[in-house]
Amino acid sequence: MLFVGSGLSKRYLKNYPSWDELIFNIAKVIGVNKSQIIAMKQAITDSKPSEIQGKINAEIGSNLTKIFRDKIIS
Repeated sequence: MLFVGSGLSKRYLKNYPSWDELIFNIAKVIGVNKSQIIAMKQAITDSKPSEIQGKINAEIGSNLTKIFRDKIIS
């Protein structure tokens, strides 16, 4: 999964996803629904209240990578 540059591409290129759109699209492909992503984001925010949005998104991306990897292994 590639998350690098999605903010840049959304700003300067047409029809490219934002961070949130990219996360939700990848989550959908691997069988994670929107409510689960929102819950992940809330858990991160609760445990790290001063965390910046980019780091929260990066952590969600890491969580999705782990979920995807676990599905491949099992």
